[in-house]
Amino acid sequence: MDFPIIIGNWKMNLTPHESEMVAKKIVAGLPSQGVSAEIVLCPSFPALEKVARVTVQSSIALGAQNFFWQESGSYTGEVSAKMLKEVGCSWSIIGHSERRINLRETDSEINKKVKLALAYDIVPVICVGEKYEEREGGQKDFVIMREVTSALKGVDKFSRLVIAYEPVWVIGRGEAIDPEEAQSVATLIKYTLRDIYSHEVVEKKIQILYGGSVDDQNVNQFVDQELIKGVLVGGSSLKPEIFLGIINRLTSNAN
Repeated sequence: MDFPIIIGNWKMNLTPHESEMVAKKIVAGLPSQGVSAEIVLCPSFPALEKVARVTVQSSIALGAQNFFWQESGSYTGEVSAKMLKEVGCSWSIIGHSERRINLRETDSEINKKVKLALAYDIVPVICVGEKYEEREGGQKDFVIMREVTSALKGVDKFSRLVIAYEPVWVIGRGEAIDPEEAQSVATLIKYTLRDIYSHEVVEKKIQILYGGSVDDQNVNQFVDQELIKGVLVGGSSLKPEIFLGIINRLTSNAN
């Protein structure tokens, strides 16, 4: 847990074949001396097996973008944590703002998913962040505190989890927030976590990431902040040369 985390969220982009090709380029472009970072690729469900075959012999871990909050049953169109684990997923994004907004995913459902991820030894990457109107209305801190505490309600045993701060209003705009503001929010998240868990648990078992228009030109500005331990990358992770640039910059920074 000493190395920075770099998670690529491919969202609903790339066919299985395209995903395989992008994954191959990323694996081929990794530094030959090894990578001082944890790298996770999160393709769409149909591409998971193809990407798993590419990354299995590399230092890259496989992640999912979502799963259903029940283990199995009559839930047409859904995917379970058990299925993801069998394919090789060891990470999963949970509660991304696009799901909260477009699919009306609730805090309660997100909490159930966090618990199920931990039951299957999948690292949950819990996304939190405010909308523009919430920010302008002075509700930013309240929203983030609520999303963190709701996601972790009743979650008392885990070896590891991740909180990713993604301000909703910058996602996909190509313009990130000031790194100092990201650090300020990370501080808020950390204080919120300390109201739930012991100092030792917060320090050793929970990491905070930043996401939102991250690229190879600005990534170090965020990871250089004391409390930000990595990045959740959207559009830039679809372009192997930029994603590898992020990896190389953070690897050089770690060394």
